[in-house]
Amino acid sequence: MGGHPCQVSNESKKSPIGRFVCSSIAARKDAGNVPSKPPPSIERMRGSCEPLCQVYVAPFTPPELAGITLEPLDFNGRTDLSSLAPESPRLRADVPGANRVELPAHSGSLYRYSRAVPGGPGLRHGLFVVDASAAARPLFEMQGVGANLAAVPFLTRVALAPDGSRVLVATKQSAGGDLFEIDVASGNSINRTSSLAPQRFAPAGLQLGPSWGIAATATGVLRFDLSNASDAQALTFGGAVPAWFSGEVVLSSNGEHAATIAGDAFDSAYTFAFDLAGDALQVSTQPAWLSGAGFLPEASHGPYLAISDDGSQCAWRTEGATREAFVARVPAAQPAVEEQVTADANYMDTLDEIGQFFFGRLSTRLSIAVGELSLNGPATTLALMEAAWGRHSGWLRVWSHGPSGFTYRSGAPQGGSRSDGSCRP
Repeated sequence: MGGHPCQVSNESKKSPIGRFVCSSIAARKDAGNVPSKPPPSIERMRGSCEPLCQVYVAPFTPPELAGITLEPLDFNGRTDLSSLAPESPRLRADVPGANRVELPAHSGSLYRYSRAVPGGPGLRHGLFVVDASAAARPLFEMQGVGANLAAVPFLTRVALAPDGSRVLVATKQSAGGDLFEIDVASGNSINRTSSLAPQRFAPAGLQLGPSWGIAATATGVLRFDLSNASDAQALTFGGAVPAWFSGEVVLSSNGEHAATIAGDAFDSAYTFAFDLAGDALQVSTQPAWLSGAGFLPEASHGPYLAISDDGSQCAWRTEGATREAFVARVPAAQPAVEEQVTADANYMDTLDEIGQFFFGRLSTRLSIAVGELSLNGPATTLALMEAAWGRHSGWLRVWSHGPSGFTYRSGAPQGGSRSDGSCRP
């Protein structure tokens, strides 16, 4: 394998490079396509790959994958929190010098590659999938760009449908600035920007829900309906289009609603909620420097932006001298009153860090992880804070983990009684 640091047998070296993929034996067993005793076609070895590495010789490899070199790949919306969900895709770092994206339900893995074209200029870049039967299939390929036609022509962070059936790829402006929806089973693709001018897509701006797709650009947000092959349309705002966009989009856990950040500038921005149809609705009322979506690899404990499964509640985090959490109802027209979850009036102690915003499935209950730093060592307090707001009142409850174990605190709405004086809703 091109650039592969492990030593393989001469027999394997004779095989086309696309005929084997390297991954951990444990990952292969999880996928259900490697028995407890490896067959002869799997060679085990110890080299610079850790842990134990294997080379699997697939039963058939398309000629398009001959001589490939595996390259790094990532997908949008990835957080430490989402990696705990069994139905979520996972980034696997068990490919030496590269990685792979494990598709939901162990349906296969997605890889990125480059290859030289015999007698041709530069490199070609693409994606291929290895399905549950270990068969490799090419999905997407383009000629490189730049002076030597070797640079990667598309963003290396893709979006995946919740069931892994589709992949969304955005090409760089120098390569056409287009948005391709790719069907994993057939390899067929739809150019969702065929009639649009070349776009400059944001690196972390692609999302795929069950029924729609989204792509953030330098000047706005595009969305399209998966039920037809029509081009993506610009998100409307029911008024003046914001001058600045964060380039990030967060989906609700069911994938039917979305939130983004836009405004006059990065430090004068608002939270907006939107769906497949209709105008984006401004949720926050005060211009602020917002933390963004909170996706990996940029953020280690996101997300910092969330929207509920019914699209009625939105939460976000602000930056500044302190970081604060806010939640508000998504209004039908004008922005609603926002609630500062981390307001001083709610606490007698200091919250040093907040993150991992999420709404429960089919719920408007917001959960936020809260940390407290220690000057004499590691953090001694870790809390999971839950908040929910009704039409006229709200409540807050906190589970806190410290040296004495877990404690429970709760508060009643409108300044009612509280259990230990630590929480003041």
